Amino acid sequence: MGLLLGLLDGTLCAILYVRMCKREVPEPMGKKAAIPVALGLFAPLLSTALLVGIGLLALQIMGGDGQSLASFVPTYTLKSFVGAFLGAAFPEEFIKFFFVLLAIKLVKPKSIYECGLLGAGVGTGFTFLEQMLYGGTDPVSALVRMPFFAMHLVFDLIMALFLGLSMYEKRSGRGGAKKYAVLAFVVPVLWHTIFDAATTFNRVLQVGLETEDIFLRNAGAVFALIVLVVSIALQIWLLIQYKKRTEVLCAMGLTQQSPRPHHSKSER
Repeated sequence: MGLLLGLLDGTLCAILYVRMCKREVPEPMGKKAAIPVALGLFAPLLSTALLVGIGLLALQIMGGDGQSLASFVPTYTLKSFVGAFLGAAFPEEFIKFFFVLLAIKLVKPKSIYECGLLGAGVGTGFTFLEQMLYGGTDPVSALVRMPFFAMHLVFDLIMALFLGLSMYEKRSGRGGAKKYAVLAFVVPVLWHTIFDAATTFNRVLQVGLETEDIFLRNAGAVFALIVLVVSIALQIWLLIQYKKRTEVLCAMGLTQQSPRPHHSKSER
């Protein structure tokens, strides 16, 4: 099931990514678009290694007695967020942040739009391999994950756009470069943490189901439903905004010769 889900979600992300690349003006970046995708394929493996490292470090801090880090967190809600942050959001986004920076270094994007493409490419590669490895073994979990096939693409699109804004601010001599560089990491990690705290690491819902506690079960379910609906809406809205602002973002150059805005024939 994981292989099937990886192929399906990876293909959907690839189609979306190619369409985004084709919209770039005055011309697409071409074969270089494959570089961030290739880098993204390595990210799940390195993030898993980082997760193991975090686990070993936590074990040393707790005296090596084998206790779960979650046992040191006082409430089920906090357990959900701590588990989501340490178990997925931080290690995954940290590694992807590194690969997005590497993609920027290798490709040298001409504009903020192209910088966003590099993030989307890393997210596409990451999605393909992550879904193959952790996509689940049953059709139900696969169906639940399907509406969120572009989540990592969007996380890294946001990350790269903020990095592009940071580079643009620095090149323009303005004072917002550091702010945008911080937001490039914080925003995807925060959204990722909230999303996973409501889904994979939702201890409120899990304990409610295990103990048949109606209050916990309903509270966990409502939390999950709200986050899922908002995430779908934000995912769609951000992709639409990125498309609508194509010419503006393409005109915000990151090189000495900034690309000019593209005009349709009716405007010329």
